[in-house]
Order: sequence, then structure tokens, then C-alpha cells
Amino acid sequence: MAKKKDESESPICDALVLWPSVLGALVILVTLVPAVPWRKMELDQYLGSRFAVQRYVTLFTISNNMQRGVSWLKLRKDVCRKVQEYAMPNPVGMIAGVVASQTNMVGGSAVGCQQWMKCKNHASTRCSVYTTISIVSLTAMALIAVGAIAAVLTCVFKSFESGKKKKKAG
Repeated sequence: MAKKKDESESPICDALVLWPSVLGALVILVTLVPAVPWRKMELDQYLGSRFAVQRYVTLFTISNNMQRGVSWLKLRKDVCRKVQEYAMPNPVGMIAGVVASQTNMVGGSAVGCQQWMKCKNHASTRCSVYTTISIVSLTAMALIAVGAIAAVLTCVFKSFESGKKKKKAG
């Protein structure tokens, strides 16, 4: 009598495991698709002419001012390279800084980022933030893929399990 009760509850339990796993796998896979509407940034009037187009952000890329995807790793590499260039001494830049300070010019922006401490600090901060974003995004992408694979494998192993139960009963 106990076997009949288990057999009658088994399809319900199987369905309660199978369908949420399928739904979960589909939802997880959709998060990896780059072209979804919530990753689009509308035009921002405060960014001026540099980003006069809509931008798209994914786990692996962000669009540039030409609407082409640039990976977070490339962005990090470029910005960190500039930070290293700014840290190196530049005789022409030093002369321009001295001349600008003696003639009471506008400020640091007149001589470029290499001689302007606020700009150098900002570039250094961007380098560290892009490093963090690239590590976190790659980790998240890997974990999302593992989650989708685990959800699919749950369905596969559950189907193997129900096949063994039928063979034992028969």
C-alpha cells in the first residue's frame, strides 16, 4: 500500500522539481543575453557631445561613443596604462606647468591631465573601479552559466531517477 502512495505522489513531486528548474534555467540564460532593454542607458544631456548616442551595458562590454562594444578588460587596460604614463616624469609637461603657474592661467586643465592632480587621481580611481568591475562581471558571468547548467542537469538527473523507479517497479 505504501508503494502505491509513493507512485501517486511521484509525478507531482517530479513536476514540482522539473518545471521550476526549467523556468530557472531559461531566466538565468536570458540574463546572459546582451541585447535586453534594461541594459540601455538613455541619452544624458550632461555628458555633452562625447556620448551623444545611447549606451548599452552588459556583463562583459560597454558601448563607446561609436556604439561599439568595448570589453571591461580593454577599458581597464587602457585607463591603467594612462595612469602609468601620468606617473612618469615628462619634461615638456613640467615646463608647461611652471609657465601656467607663473602666468596665473586658468588652472590644471590648461596644461593637461598629466600636470593636474585631480585628473590624475580620477584616472587612478577609474583604473581601480574598472578592475573591480571586470573581475566581478567575469565572475558573475561564470556563476550564471554554472547556475544554468546546474538547472538543466537537475532536470536531466531527475528524468534518469524517474526512469530507474519505473524499472524497479516493473
